[in-house]
Amino acid sequence: MADFKLIFCLFLGNFSFFTAMSEIVNASSSNDFLLDLRFQNITLTLTSNHLLNKTSFETIDLSHNNLEFITSHLLEGLKNLKTLKIDENKNFKPRKVEAFLHSASLTYFSCSGCGFQEIYEKTFTGLPNLEVLDLSRNQLKSIDSKIAFQSNEKLNFVNFSSNFLDFIHPETFSANKNLQILDLSMNAGLKAMQGNFLSNSHLEILYLRGCNFDVLDENTFSALPNLREIYLQNNKIRKVSAASFDKNTILAKISFEMNFLEQLPLQIITNHTKNLCLDANSFKLTRGYVRLYTKYEKYHLIHGDEATICENRNETLKFEWFVIKHKLVNMAGISDAFIGTYISAIVVAEIVVLVALVGCFMKLSKKFKPEDLSQTILNESSIYKIIKND
Repeated sequence: MADFKLIFCLFLGNFSFFTAMSEIVNASSSNDFLLDLRFQNITLTLTSNHLLNKTSFETIDLSHNNLEFITSHLLEGLKNLKTLKIDENKNFKPRKVEAFLHSASLTYFSCSGCGFQEIYEKTFTGLPNLEVLDLSRNQLKSIDSKIAFQSNEKLNFVNFSSNFLDFIHPETFSANKNLQILDLSMNAGLKAMQGNFLSNSHLEILYLRGCNFDVLDENTFSALPNLREIYLQNNKIRKVSAASFDKNTILAKISFEMNFLEQLPLQIITNHTKNLCLDANSFKLTRGYVRLYTKYEKYHLIHGDEATICENRNETLKFEWFVIKHKLVNMAGISDAFIGTYISAIVVAEIVVLVALVGCFMKLSKKFKPEDLSQTILNESSIYKIIKND
């Protein structure tokens, strides 16, 4: 009987504990400021019932559901709403005829891993205070409208990485004077067309990793005068014009890792250059790299015999340049195979010269005959006179 009472007490204790925990969880997922509806199997659309008749929410998270749309004016009454997350709703996409959502207070909208295929002229017109837009891992193919974000004057950060973009209208972000960071990475079909790639007078950081860029000329980034950092890793770049960044007068960090470059114009490096990343290209050991080293030394980017000049890769990795007797050996751009080939060529050249000298000596030896000395007897030389007198 005592054992039964003990078990019963333990059961009541555990029940009370889990009940209390449940209340705590419910309170944290639904309070006056946060509405957490992740993994709730919400299908098709969000309704007013989900909002619990509250208007004080600052953050709503609807990630990992089965939403397809939200009634465009449903959240308009939430005057304090700042953040809306709809990540991982695979079928969620905007309608063409109107703004997909209206909220005068919303500043952060994330819909990563959703079903966006296009961005229309009116898609984001209902979000005038939007600052951060994350549409990574969607199905975007192109952005043809040059006024798609004209209503979002406060837009600061845009993430369109890991989509299927092959074209963005050059004027798409020209009206966004607060835009500082744009991520277009992992759009395998995206490349620079003839003329300007994009136009924005305030953009500071541009990510273009894993795209399809092959040639950079003087026009490609000329309409981005405030650009400070550009990341072009893992493209197909084989040629960079000496004037590629002439208009980017404050550009400090450039990343060319994992491309097909064989040479780099020295004009790329200016007194603003702080990081130049050239890892995994096809550079050859030439005098050009001695000049490159000299230019780095001039701008105080080389410190001693070892310098870290690439500090801003994805994982903040670094590589080092070693300089020995004014010969630059670039661990990032010049492989051991290239260095081996260079040294082998010198050795082969020395062997060829040595063989040629030995050949010439042997050829002269074959033509020499002892009887040729007899011809000196006919000459009235001092040697002959001495022999004659004797």
